Amino acid sequence: MPTQTEDTVVFTHNQNFVDNNIIKENTIIYNVSSKRNPIFIKRVGLKPNMELEENIKAVICIPVYTVLSNLNKRNNKEITGILYIESDKILNNFNVNAINKCIEFNGLISLNVDKYRLKMSSTIDVLTGTMTRRHLEIYMDDLLDENRNFIKEFTVLMYDLDNFKAINDKFGHGTGDLVLKEVSKIVMNNIEEKSVCARYGGEEFIVILPNHNVLKAYEVADKIRRRIDKAKILGNKRSVTISIGLVAYPDMAISKEEIFEKVDKALYIAKNTGRNKCVIWNERFNYKARATNKITGIVTGNPVKDSRNVLVTVEFIEMLKSSISTEEKIFNALGRLVEFFEATYCTIILLKDKKVSNVYTRKIFKSDFIKKTYINDKIVREVLEKKIGVYMIDWDNISGFDETTGMPDWDSIMVIPLINKGIINGILYFKVPAKIKEFNFEEFNFASAISNIVAALF
Repeated sequence: MPTQTEDTVVFTHNQNFVDNNIIKENTIIYNVSSKRNPIFIKRVGLKPNMELEENIKAVICIPVYTVLSNLNKRNNKEITGILYIESDKILNNFNVNAINKCIEFNGLISLNVDKYRLKMSSTIDVLTGTMTRRHLEIYMDDLLDENRNFIKEFTVLMYDLDNFKAINDKFGHGTGDLVLKEVSKIVMNNIEEKSVCARYGGEEFIVILPNHNVLKAYEVADKIRRRIDKAKILGNKRSVTISIGLVAYPDMAISKEEIFEKVDKALYIAKNTGRNKCVIWNERFNYKARATNKITGIVTGNPVKDSRNVLVTVEFIEMLKSSISTEEKIFNALGRLVEFFEATYCTIILLKDKKVSNVYTRKIFKSDFIKKTYINDKIVREVLEKKIGVYMIDWDNISGFDETTGMPDWDSIMVIPLINKGIINGILYFKVPAKIKEFNFEEFNFASAISNIVAALF
């Protein structure tokens, strides 16, 4: 993996990453970084123009500015990276034209750097540094696709912090966040680089251990459990422990849904038979149903949020009971949803016999339905097929361009099926420019809970 201790990313001629410490050690890169001037060096005969390693024959190094950067006003512009290219060949195409070409590509390079950073921010949970659930789902799909023809075993762990609500209640959510961070750090420091740790929801996390059978994975899981217990994250104030469930592919489960269902049940058994333990899935767990909390997504443990969530839930229940027309109910519901979730657009797509029968959209600060807004049909189809909602950055489409920077605008979206009596009768579609906000798991969880009431409006 490349070292990324700073914003600068440095490449060699063979496209390998160079450790960012080179910024301090390499005079060429240091000069470009500090003086903001492009540098072109070509070895002439046996003596270089500047100090080069013996096998390096030519170097091009230029600062990469943000999209609005102008090389004529470089001192006022932000450097987003350094482009470093070197060659060990005497005969090479490094010349003044080549460096000018690199400068011409400044905007494109900067755009891709910004796109990469935005993409990374949507795939990494900001608080814990673990993978997001959406990215976990994609990773799991890819992993299972790879294993379709060449079966490779792996084990999935699901862990949950024991009595986490009590920690939040007693010490506050700031301390709760600190605990989540520290636990995640311990977990990621004790798994291999190719393993994955993702936030599944709230204080539940998933770890995927490739090439681990369940016994080997159990050793890893129990080591993590013991290290968290011994870490004394809250000192002598309170113990911090985790419970872990394990399920192995392909011996115990073969589909993503089956894996998640069984590992969840194994975790449930671990938590309900003493906590602070690891439990491997067993067929007898099928007879122990996990209780479903009817207010999951509405009650979060945060008194302020809970109060708002409950009030909105009551509003929707009252709306359901009112005698106004269905279209009026939809109009009022969309207006409240746009406002509550701070979305730019909120759309209800009604279905009849699995076909779109009507589409209603409201935009924030607009007092009427709007006629048209872009909907990503591909994501809608996936949600309908899997009957599971998603929240994500819609990388497939650019909704517009920023008038100031010229940068593309990507949307943060939530797409949730409206299910009534087991039948999908619609889709709830939220979107907002990602530069304004990104929908998070708590919002998605609550939107999913509210969708059950919305589905009964029509």
